[in-house]
Amino acid sequence: MSDKTLGELLREKLSQWDKDTGAHPELKEQTTVNTPTKHYLFQPTNNISRATFEAVRMHYGMERKSLTKILADKGYNPNSVSSIITQMIRQELVRVTMHDGRAHLYPNVPSYIPLKAYKTFKNQQQKAQPRKVITVRPKAKEKEDAGIAALPAAATAPVVQINSSWDAATIIDHLSLRQARALYDELNKVFGGK
Repeated sequence: MSDKTLGELLREKLSQWDKDTGAHPELKEQTTVNTPTKHYLFQPTNNISRATFEAVRMHYGMERKSLTKILADKGYNPNSVSSIITQMIRQELVRVTMHDGRAHLYPNVPSYIPLKAYKTFKNQQQKAQPRKVITVRPKAKEKEDAGIAALPAAATAPVVQINSSWDAATIIDHLSLRQARALYDELNKVFGGK
């Protein structure tokens, strides 16, 4: 290289570029600020949520019924206003305080925050709460249904103790249907039936 330092060479090039941009206006730097544009699918014309919050903020401590009437007079649906107030209370944008047996509304935040969808809000609440541990117990083995044969013998037949002095009527009266059938079959074998 020559006796010029790198800094001097750089200054020469920069001054040369400055001269070139003065001679050629199309080479001048264009300084444009890129601002992100928001694309809205629709332009809201009736933001009832914002109007409801602003009414709560402007009429600090007013009752719900009176606030709903004010917004209804402005053309908002009273049922929608009441529903939105409920959602704002659930999402803690607005609080209710009882005075003299009446519920008064107060804002909890300084400016309007859009309401979250109920499903989103519930999911966030569930994530914030600790999960409950659910224990799963194994199912008991189910017995195959075989009708009367599946029943235990002790449950169907009462235990009869026969003493040495027996009476045929007493024995027959204390037999279950199953035992009577078994006795009949045995007696047929012994005495020979039809």
